[in-house]
Amino acid sequence: MHWPFPRGDLYHWIALLNRFDSTLEEQVQKYKLKEGPQTILWERQDEELVIGILKFSRMLVENCGNRSLYGSSGVRPIQG
Repeated sequence: MHWPFPRGDLYHWIALLNRFDSTLEEQVQKYKLKEGPQTILWERQDEELVIGILKFSRMLVENCGNRSLYGSSGVRPIQG
């Protein structure tokens, strides 16, 4: 993904990030990921959704200020 905008402010993305958090929590519950190692195989559309959310969230964090607004912003971006 390419960020076509000047450096932004994560504040403007709060509603979307909250939606992402809700969607990811639904996936955690659906696949029982808090109970230990994953034992339920991903449905393709769920896997694509989670990957898309993670990629877009990473792009936001890398290209916006006020990262502290996002609870997962303490995670260092993956190089490459």
